[in-house]
Amino acid sequence: MRRSSHLLLLALFSLPELHAQTAIGKLQKEVVTYIDKNSSRFTGLSDSIWEYAEPSFKEFKSTQLLTDFLKIEGFSIKHNISSFPTVFIASYGTEKPIIGLYGEYDADPGASNKTVPYREELIKGGYGHGGAHNLLGVGSIAAAVAIKELIKKGKLKGTIRYHGSTAEGTLGTRAWLAKDGYFNDLDLSLYWHPAPVTAAATSTWDALIDFTITFSSKRMDIIRDNIAEANCQRAAEILLGVVQRLKQSANETIKLNYSIKEWENDLAHTPDTVILDFRIQCAKQVDAIQLYNEINKAVNDLNDNTVKAELKINRAHHQFLPNVTAMKVVFSNMELLGPIKYTTDEINYSLQMQDFLNRKKDKLLIS
Repeated sequence: MRRSSHLLLLALFSLPELHAQTAIGKLQKEVVTYIDKNSSRFTGLSDSIWEYAEPSFKEFKSTQLLTDFLKIEGFSIKHNISSFPTVFIASYGTEKPIIGLYGEYDADPGASNKTVPYREELIKGGYGHGGAHNLLGVGSIAAAVAIKELIKKGKLKGTIRYHGSTAEGTLGTRAWLAKDGYFNDLDLSLYWHPAPVTAAATSTWDALIDFTITFSSKRMDIIRDNIAEANCQRAAEILLGVVQRLKQSANETIKLNYSIKEWENDLAHTPDTVILDFRIQCAKQVDAIQLYNEINKAVNDLNDNTVKAELKINRAHHQFLPNVTAMKVVFSNMELLGPIKYTTDEINYSLQMQDFLNRKKDKLLIS
């Protein structure tokens, strides 16, 4: 978490300088030192959010914890952003430029685990921070507070905003914030996410289309003969055959998943229906659109005298568009910070995790 906060801070201070830096500047060093000195406060926030392990849209304790902390630090808080009760915006400063940082604090389903380097559920089937959003939410706060300190001391001009959001990707509350105009006056925004590697990402990702396909009977008079029901199920089976062929031909940057929401066999329930939920998630927008069009064509082809086939889009968002200039600056600051230094406890923890996962041990850790 400290590492991510350092990178965010250095990137913000370096963006006006498009040439490569050779040494950390005075203000950069000051904010890095601030993060290090206050690391226990931020780690405490992260640990608490880990323990709360609240699902998307229900992070009430996590939101309260973070907003209380930011209020003490002098930030003004706007609650219930875009009608989401656990989404908020914290702001400090009145001048330009206005910099946006982002945090999430929702846990993942089925990821409950004790704080051990192997699989041992804390709550069976419960939520947990397998996606490390406890780090994501607090890492950005650490950067925001360190920048606030310089603004407060008159060493830096600008406004820092922390957007506390939820449900990345699939439900994307940030999309609603954008729609409602909360990003309109930003001069720059930076987003990060915990990952197995430390990198400045310039690739596209996360083009997504969620949709539902419903097959239902048109001829209610022949349901008793089991004909319409067979037609609905047969149509769904044909479609799933098309989907399987598409999945087999897709490359590793494309995810095409589905689940059966309803597959009604009981003739006492009318009308008979088959409902399938689909998700297309791709690195490139063009791939997502192509897959969607092929599935939509197959659905239209399955409409006949006995079966009505409908496709409804539930949500969709465009692929991430990277800021290459900003990522070059982030990368240069990664070089300024140098390699990550691990403690003995951290190394031992990592080695135990590699043993559990049956992974080859990292030579850098044991050298």
